[in-house]
Amino acid sequence: MDQSLKIDREGSDLVVRIAGPVPNADGFHDAVRACRRTGVWACPSGECVRIERCDVRHEGDIIVLRLSPPAGQTLSVSGIDECVRYVAGRPAGTPAG
Repeated sequence: MDQSLKIDREGSDLVVRIAGPVPNADGFHDAVRACRRTGVWACPSGECVRIERCDVRHEGDIIVLRLSPPAGQTLSVSGIDECVRYVAGRPAGTPAG
């Protein structure tokens, strides 16, 4: 995966900025949900189970994901890093698991 990935914490949310080619970035949350539904997470972190909401926007050539956990929970930066790299690294249309 030839990308630059930056993750910042903003309150309880994580803001993920991905520069470079991202297959199906707009489908990230659907891909994460599909990964969770298999019952055996395909990515090693399993952090996707803590994502309640994923907003996607574009800032020029950069994809920005705002990931929100359920109230009272937090997301792990290292876990989300692993999850995003896994999901973004799969070719578009490739099912998780």
